[in-house]
Amino acid sequence: MRRSHINNVIIITAIALGIMLASCSALLLDQTVLAQAKDTVAPVVAIISPVDGYACANIVQVQGTVNDLTNDGSEGRITQLAFEVPGSLISGSAIPDAAGNFIFQFKADSLGTSFLVKVNAEDWNGNSTTAGISLIRDAKSSIPSFITEISSKKVVLTWEDVPETDSYVIYYTSDGSLPSDSVGQTVLDATSPYTLDSLKNGSLYTFRLKSIARAGFVDSQSDYIQAVPLSTQTLIPVTVSGRGEISITWNSIPATNEFEIHRRIGELGGFNFYRKVTGTEYIDTGLVDGESYYYRIRPVEHSTILSGSAAGVTDGFARGANIEKLDAIKLSYADLVWRDEILYAAGYGGVQILLPELDYYELSRISATFIRKVVAPPESDDIYLAAGSDGFLIYNTQLPSNPYLRGTYKPEGIDARAIAIWTDPVTGLPSLAYVADYCRNIYCLDISNPASPIPIKTFPIGTTDRGNAATDNSAYDLILSPDGQYLFVGNRTDGVQIIRTSDLDGSSPVKVVQVILSSNGQVFPIYGLDLQGNYLYASAGGCGLVVIDVTVPVGAVELGRTGYTSNSYIEDIVVKGSNAYAANRADGVQIIDVADPATPRLRQTIAMPIGYASTGTYSIFLNKGAAYAWHVRDNGDSGVYTVDLNIPVDIRLACELIMPAAPRGISFAGPYAYVAAGYSGLRILDITDPANVTEVGSAATALEAGKVVLAGSYAFVTERGTTSGQDFGWGNVEIFDVSDPATPVRVSSFDSGSSTLSGNVNDIAISGDYAYILVTYSGLEVYDISDPANPALIETSVLPFSSERISLRDRCAIISDWGGGLLIVDIGDPYNVALVKSIAESSGRVDDFTMSGSLGLSSLGFFGFHLRDMTNPSTTINYPEKLLEFLDDAGNANEYQDTAGGLGQYIVISSKDLNTGIDVVGHLRIYDVANPVLPRLVDHIEMDGFIPPEYMSEANYCVAIAGSVIYALGTDGKLRIYDMRP
Repeated sequence: MRRSHINNVIIITAIALGIMLASCSALLLDQTVLAQAKDTVAPVVAIISPVDGYACANIVQVQGTVNDLTNDGSEGRITQLAFEVPGSLISGSAIPDAAGNFIFQFKADSLGTSFLVKVNAEDWNGNSTTAGISLIRDAKSSIPSFITEISSKKVVLTWEDVPETDSYVIYYTSDGSLPSDSVGQTVLDATSPYTLDSLKNGSLYTFRLKSIARAGFVDSQSDYIQAVPLSTQTLIPVTVSGRGEISITWNSIPATNEFEIHRRIGELGGFNFYRKVTGTEYIDTGLVDGESYYYRIRPVEHSTILSGSAAGVTDGFARGANIEKLDAIKLSYADLVWRDEILYAAGYGGVQILLPELDYYELSRISATFIRKVVAPPESDDIYLAAGSDGFLIYNTQLPSNPYLRGTYKPEGIDARAIAIWTDPVTGLPSLAYVADYCRNIYCLDISNPASPIPIKTFPIGTTDRGNAATDNSAYDLILSPDGQYLFVGNRTDGVQIIRTSDLDGSSPVKVVQVILSSNGQVFPIYGLDLQGNYLYASAGGCGLVVIDVTVPVGAVELGRTGYTSNSYIEDIVVKGSNAYAANRADGVQIIDVADPATPRLRQTIAMPIGYASTGTYSIFLNKGAAYAWHVRDNGDSGVYTVDLNIPVDIRLACELIMPAAPRGISFAGPYAYVAAGYSGLRILDITDPANVTEVGSAATALEAGKVVLAGSYAFVTERGTTSGQDFGWGNVEIFDVSDPATPVRVSSFDSGSSTLSGNVNDIAISGDYAYILVTYSGLEVYDISDPANPALIETSVLPFSSERISLRDRCAIISDWGGGLLIVDIGDPYNVALVKSIAESSGRVDDFTMSGSLGLSSLGFFGFHLRDMTNPSTTINYPEKLLEFLDDAGNANEYQDTAGGLGQYIVISSKDLNTGIDVVGHLRIYDVANPVLPRLVDHIEMDGFIPPEYMSEANYCVAIAGSVIYALGTDGKLRIYDMRP
């Protein structure tokens, strides 16, 4: 055998033996290991924290879990767990524990604003998987989890732990400046959450958090964050309601001058963001009249706390009459009439037919040279036109967009100026027309067939000579008596002519009433007429408004007139109810009281816009609570102006309530009035309908309720220290939650007897977080009411003698001192109030005091009533003022002024007769005080039936205006409610 062959056999044998030995060894392997050797399932990695998109600190700590399973579901084995931040030098590995949990950290201070963290796991068989998260790094804040939670006088700071941190430091300031090691306050070793309390509501606090890292790591520092602590009381607004608008104001705060207004309409539903404003006041306009609007305030930034709500009801008076030019009416010297929601506007150029509901959209136009007068009887489809030289025209307007001419009457030389239409009571259709031909005749026409007016008779106006001022007896206006028997004619030289329509053709007037100025015998023309009942109202130019009794037309006699006023000319007149509305060429629109026709009295003058060459107001019409006046503002600038007549013109008793005890104080919120009703406690009334006021809720008070003020959903009721006739010598203030007016709930009280001041609580005023109360013979106490459930006394100020009433104006409290004057107290810092000065009253006493806007109202008892402009109470030296006294013929006081209330430019004054009879009469007077040194009386009524005890000098404890309603709280125990709506 060859040697090489032997060697090959040995090699083959060895290989076979090795294979056999290996096979025997494999038979001994664990079946689990064999299964793992065949594993193709990759590990599963889950990153628990931080979450994807997290804003991280300078040190990032990643936590998660990893596990591995084989194909058959048995446990696998992780051989490597690694992490990296792609695009950076950051990478490393982590070792999971037996349960698969892992954790690792790395520094992020060198990374950009966003980056990716990847975690890769590999099992022993080489299967791998990768999980990743995106993180954000705030370049300004390396502790982005640092946040604030605010409340009243408190800020809670929270943050998430920063890895590898030994301790935390908080820096903060209270004035908006940026805190640091050297600026502001420092809190060492702070822990989350950290509470800072006893802060000042409304201030801007700025915070920064710093983490002190362990050795080898970097410190982290948050960005600056800001917060404004507030209570729900701090920014509660004050509302003043008007016609179609509500004015709201709120306290300023050091933190900001930018605020959000949130609003709710009506009694139900939530508040919605309304608008942002700069400043602390806003006038909400374009509102629905008679609706309740609720408002809440909060800063635009750094606070989530909304103030408590304040309500307004758009049912009051506008701030003066609202005057707007009605540009849709294009014709000069317009005459206006409304029928079926259609407005017919006539003048130079013809007649415009307009639809007021669609912003005075012009439906059509009738062309003519000059339409002097338009009449649209309500029962007819026709309109009747005095068309000057075009004569008398009848147009059918059944289709207002397509009017057409039906008939005309045009004798030679006619100049048709005025029309009166008689409607047949049987047919209900117009049957006769009286047409004034300027200074010649009045034609009586049969118009029963509108297509063919037929002249029946002619009444001459009188001796006339057209164009000759001496004999030109031009007819300016016509009006028929309701029975059609008499025609009243306003003339240039004969005053008022009265024609009996049944007289023969050519008959002379049965009566002529001239308006003569007694001082020189001048006869004044009559430009316009209106007939109400038995009284004819005539606009007599410079002689004003003249009232003529036409009960017996043939014996007509002048009853009264407003009288001659130089440079004042009443050109037109319309009467409604007890008021006459006049177009005064020189003065504008005037409202004249004609309740007593014998003594017409001017109530209001509404000045119209004037230009350089203004020529005045010439005609007036009424429709839906507004006057429409033809007014020439300047050369080339004339037109119809609308005048909102929702201004007080008279006072009418709407209803009266007999209270369980004499009402002493009242406040308003939305459709509710809150009454402090003496021993019967707090009474809550629904005042939606002034004629039907009802009680909806009540709450007993410990003592005699005297005054009440509202702040958000809380009512603060002052109490005198008496009950059942017993005087305890101290008082109290109780706080009620009135969020549900039907069930007021007492939440707390502050007892003046427990403080350094002791006595009856006379009055209270609230501004934001603070209540200011007056205590008999002692002075002023200031309470922190940021938490109404826990009021706290913070300041006292001893004031001279007896402090009776308090009102707030800017940073001042104006306090009336029964001993003789007004005290001005600086309350800018409620913790340190200071008497600034006093204003002495010549009377030596102030019985009552209140503020209406910037106007101070002082009731001086026997000495009258003082109005004082207190726009700047702390700095003004000489106050514009006016003393009102009510004296008898001998110059002695015959009334006692007891109290007053106001709203905008109107105030109401209460007084009582000084007679000693059983029937004591109270008085209410309403004044327009747009100019406080020249107050103008609007109306005066007597309040009969007062029989208070003899020692009482007051007719009313309190009077107040809400919307267009006066509330008088009588000493006789009655709440009288007066409506001033026009």
